[in-house]
Amino acid sequence: MRSMMLALLFVGCSAVTQQNPEAAIRDAEAQLAQAFTRQDVATIDRLWSDDFVFTAPTGKVFTKQQRLAGMKPIPAGTEPTLINRNDAVVVHVYGDTAVATVLSSWLTAGAPVSDQFQATHV
Repeated sequence: MRSMMLALLFVGCSAVTQQNPEAAIRDAEAQLAQAFTRQDVATIDRLWSDDFVFTAPTGKVFTKQQRLAGMKPIPAGTEPTLINRNDAVVVHVYGDTAVATVLSSWLTAGAPVSDQFQATHV
């Protein structure tokens, strides 16, 4: 069974205004997955809007500040034991707004450690 999370992601100014907004969103989603793996708070902070909302699979709601406060960056030179991988990214562009649905997995030693997660980013 898939776990469900709902989040709002506002990909900063220059990424969305490129000639190909779908490619820009896919790139931002790849950056986000890599940042999750490293627990790179600065990159995640840049990719998430200040009014970011995260709804956990349990239904509990978190703000951007609450989510970032719970992250512990991986020290430089240390390989992460958990890897976040995007399994599927679907992007729909509606004028100056885009909606991305992302199916992702957490892996250790190449094997999934939980059910897949589904996220919706606007």
